[in-house]
Amino acid sequence: MIVRISRPLGIVLAGFAVLVGVARQRSLAQEPKSSVQLHLAKATAERSDEATYFRCEVVLENATGNELIVKSCYYSACDGLELEVTRAGKGLARRRYTSHQSPYTFSPRSFALKQGKTTFTLVFPNLDLGEAADEPYQVRVEGTLPGSGYNQRLVSNTVDVRAARQGNSARND
Repeated sequence: MIVRISRPLGIVLAGFAVLVGVARQRSLAQEPKSSVQLHLAKATAERSDEATYFRCEVVLENATGNELIVKSCYYSACDGLELEVTRAGKGLARRRYTSHQSPYTFSPRSFALKQGKTTFTLVFPNLDLGEAADEPYQVRVEGTLPGSGYNQRLVSNTVDVRAARQGNSARND
């Protein structure tokens, strides 16, 4: 079936296609050329009778050549990150960094992520992981940098960690 369109409609459609192409080129030009790396430097876990508490030291390395401005209604540039906990390949929990926080504001604030390495300590409380076991947990951090223009999903390395009973020290293996 052949569809005939009028000349004015054809001009409008062609103009729209050009605008879409220009917008796509601009968005590609604005996306940072290099990458941002997320590294999980250290993870500890403490277990109570009810839940497990994780503390993660992460390093965000901005190698884009530009400062990135991350937008959040919460408290930091890391508010788009989440913790994934597994054991022996089985997913046990996934928790957003902001899940235990209340928004600071309804209008997103700007957080600068300067070029180079920046270290953050992220706390993930009250994860219900079931029965205690002797095997270590495998943890990693992943997520995005909302509003920054850097659209790739970040995924850290995986770290083994054993949960200490509350009051004892937890350690990486």
